[in-house]
Amino acid sequence: METVLPSWTCPDIDDLLLQIVEHHPEEISKWVMEVLLPYRQALKTGSGTKVLTMNTIDKLLISFFMHLGIPNYHNMTFLVMLSPQAHCNKSCSETKMCLSLVQRAALLLCGARDVKQKTLKGSLPEEVIAGYPQNMEPITRFWTHRRKIQAGSREKISEKAVSAICPQNLVVAISCFGHLFQLVINTEDSSEDVKGKLLNIILNSTLDEKINDSQKGFCQMTYAPRSLFMDAIQADDRWLIAWDSVQDADFALALFPSINPSIQFPDDPTQGTMQLLRKAEIGGVVGDKHCLSIFQDGSACFSMDHVLLDGAPAIFLASQIVQHADKYNILCNKSTSTVESLASSLSSSNMKTHTNVTPSERHTGSMLHIPNSKKVSEIEIPKPPWSNVVERCINQGSELCAGLSEICRDSRHMILNSFGRGNASKLGLSIDGIFQAAVQLALSNLGMDEVLFTKEVLSVRHFDGGRVSNFMVNSTAMDAFVKAAQTWQMQFHPDCSRIASPKQRETSDANFLFDSSPHDFSKTENNDHLLQYASILLRAAVIHHKERIKVHKRHPMPDLNMLMAIGEMLISPSEDAFDLSDRSVALFMDVKKRATSLGSRGFMFETSVVSNATNYYGVAVFGTASPCLLNFGYIIRDEHIEVDIVSNHADVPVPLHNHEPILDVTVRLMRESFETVRQILGVL
Repeated sequence: METVLPSWTCPDIDDLLLQIVEHHPEEISKWVMEVLLPYRQALKTGSGTKVLTMNTIDKLLISFFMHLGIPNYHNMTFLVMLSPQAHCNKSCSETKMCLSLVQRAALLLCGARDVKQKTLKGSLPEEVIAGYPQNMEPITRFWTHRRKIQAGSREKISEKAVSAICPQNLVVAISCFGHLFQLVINTEDSSEDVKGKLLNIILNSTLDEKINDSQKGFCQMTYAPRSLFMDAIQADDRWLIAWDSVQDADFALALFPSINPSIQFPDDPTQGTMQLLRKAEIGGVVGDKHCLSIFQDGSACFSMDHVLLDGAPAIFLASQIVQHADKYNILCNKSTSTVESLASSLSSSNMKTHTNVTPSERHTGSMLHIPNSKKVSEIEIPKPPWSNVVERCINQGSELCAGLSEICRDSRHMILNSFGRGNASKLGLSIDGIFQAAVQLALSNLGMDEVLFTKEVLSVRHFDGGRVSNFMVNSTAMDAFVKAAQTWQMQFHPDCSRIASPKQRETSDANFLFDSSPHDFSKTENNDHLLQYASILLRAAVIHHKERIKVHKRHPMPDLNMLMAIGEMLISPSEDAFDLSDRSVALFMDVKKRATSLGSRGFMFETSVVSNATNYYGVAVFGTASPCLLNFGYIIRDEHIEVDIVSNHADVPVPLHNHEPILDVTVRLMRESFETVRQILGVL
């Protein structure tokens, strides 16, 4: 195993241009070359290619996300769904359901406290992928960095003050029923102590008289356009103080005592939880901070701030928190009479229909008595009437979330049992490559050429300062396998929903195996012939895919818009990554406006795949969303693969599939393609 993270320096500009040609379709390569050639001479004669290190890219990525017009609303956020708990039962009484929420929250908070302590002491187990210890800096920044407002109302990521880091304690900003609280969990606090505090918070978070007003406030502001948000919180010091308190916390916790995914989505609470976060209007999730959401039945999901954390380190951190939380589970099952009493009180008051809550039913004033309740304090949020700028900020944040919820943004959680890591290991093949082959077959059968250019997001954290790199999945070998598999599907599975686009059918060289064969095979012989041919191409495609990934990880190609920023840097030198990102965003948007749809795909792609080859404990599934038409997030298990398919345009009709919505068709094709690949693997 490697013991030292290697450094990485960007190669010569000509080598970068060569990588573009190798990793993109010809049309996109030509277009990108035209865009980058104006910078070639400056980069050849200057030192720009030598300063583009992984650390530089990391800073540019942070700055890039800071320039988003809004923070990580749920169509951009990296979501990590935690495994459902066995004690969650939709038939439980409301009292027990509430206990499911506080028990799950208490376990996870105690686990998070332990992970924080180990991270800052340097004793957290290293994440190792493919024999490389991964860069732990993103995990450390999760606890030590925050958003801050600089001069001129500019927002940056900065290290917290020493007094705010609190290495021994966990500090959580809790959102519940429109209220904000700060909870401090000390080393000596047991899970029972934390449960009592959480119930205390819920009991004291009853709704205001006007339910509409109660759902407007701080959380809604965090989703407003950032320029308006900055004006609003700086117009009233109380908003700024509240925001600073949340940013100084380790992360935010959104409690939803009245929402139960197990009841609303009984067939798949995991899908239900993620859909509630992606589609429902926000009511308690903080938009510009890492946030752990927990629902009435104990379902839980992390939404990570892309600025500081996403991808593999986000999943690794969530998995570590779950593992450290498990040791408290036995203690948590011994509920004290105080906690049971509070839960019963909550069931008879807050769990009623919200609109029936009267002022006399509210627990106002000081907190109910809980041991060490001084560690819980409410963060003051200004009540209406608000100033014009604050009113406008809250309304725009609410309208933006409602508007994004109204568009057909949807997701599907799938458990595909056709194969898993064990099958690949027995064959000596990469499970990642097999998965990509199945996805490419499904996408090809959609009959929409625009989704075929697939971007796979690869971790390059095995480099010092590394983060992620983008990799084009398509290759000659992969395309050849897809054609062969389609031929087998068409001839021997006529009911299969395989429909290639007209262009693909015209160029399907694999058809010669059946239509043009000089031999008079029986159907059984044809079946065996096609399966063996497809299996050979599958093995070749998987091996080639693995080798391409190895090459790409050793010599990653940075995002193209970042390359243009480097070109600008040589013309107007600056050491400020924030200023570099300004120019990068301007250049990127300008190119996007001028680009053909094919050219835009060279930057954005229409399909994105976020992979994780490590079987993380305690994580159910994860997913990310972007402007892409289809996004796949997946976790590979020994016997199956969990997939989260996300689309911001789930209702786009697929012409060759009777104009059915693309997300529904994709789910069906994924199951069929995985089954096809399973049968092909059977003859290897």
